[in-house]
Amino acid sequence: MKGSSVALICTVLFCMNVLNASAAGMKIGATAWYSWWDSNYVEDHFSGRSDPMTIKSNYSINPAPLYGPALSFDFNSTWSINAIFIYGSHFRPEGRFYNISDTSPSIPLKMNSSSARVEKYDLDTTLSWAVHNYCKLFLGMKYQGYGIDVSGYAIAPGSVTRNLGGEQVSSSFGPGLGIGVTIPVVDNLYILGSFSGVYLRSRWALRSSSLGYGDFILGAYGDPYTINYLRTKVNAAFNAGGLNSSLSLAYVFQKASLTLSLGGRYQLLKFSLDGLGSQVFNVTNPANQNAALSYGIIYALIYQAQVRKTLDSTLDHFYGLTFSAIYSLDFSRPK
Repeated sequence: MKGSSVALICTVLFCMNVLNASAAGMKIGATAWYSWWDSNYVEDHFSGRSDPMTIKSNYSINPAPLYGPALSFDFNSTWSINAIFIYGSHFRPEGRFYNISDTSPSIPLKMNSSSARVEKYDLDTTLSWAVHNYCKLFLGMKYQGYGIDVSGYAIAPGSVTRNLGGEQVSSSFGPGLGIGVTIPVVDNLYILGSFSGVYLRSRWALRSSSLGYGDFILGAYGDPYTINYLRTKVNAAFNAGGLNSSLSLAYVFQKASLTLSLGGRYQLLKFSLDGLGSQVFNVTNPANQNAALSYGIIYALIYQAQVRKTLDSTLDHFYGLTFSAIYSLDFSRPK
């Protein structure tokens, strides 16, 4: 995940350096977004809400900062190209749920508790056309992704604790189209607003060795196949559509060529499942391999159906406070 983020930044910086040769002006700075994340899928996953056997659950996730560089080149007063990259690794979803055990009829209830470390990255690049001093249209591409590292445990009465763990990775890429406005308030003070729509093609993958996250502990809690483990890999493809909007107040320090802005941003994406597949592998007890594998395949089909229900038509909300500091350079000004 970190390697992908570094590669993205290097690619953008290289392209921007090439564009610098023909630019009339340049803006460079930093941006931050203190955001709240509301994801149907993440909540379902950590609260057990998608499991019909769940009878009690709770879930929480903290707000967290996202931050990164902002860079743009003005070719003239009409055309410009812009890129903003943000990254954060401070989201910590946590969940605990109680459900009726489906691994053994002798165990009436089990408790699952898990938490995760989430990495998120987001790259927006746009080509802007100023149709008026106070209005611009822009066309661009968006690339975003997540990495979720899960850990936790599961407990059932009279049983040992089972350690849980797994990794989920997703990436999305696609075009966007929008409009931006600049409204003068008083000298050097402006209201900035933007609204855009996006379409993304998304891929999601789960690699896990944990009960309830793609791994099946067969015959646990007293069944004949106590030490059999079956793991699954789950891959999914999505089409996603959504919107991105922001509103901020900006002040320009003309002598310092510096613009500071404070405001808010909201992003909504809706994911529609386009394909789903799973694979059962790694039976660890050769003596019971055939029985365990048969059981695991049936379980995998049930799990895949639950995943399909959870993932299809899921909504992803990001919203929060934004701050940016941008320094401007005018290459056309005589030295």
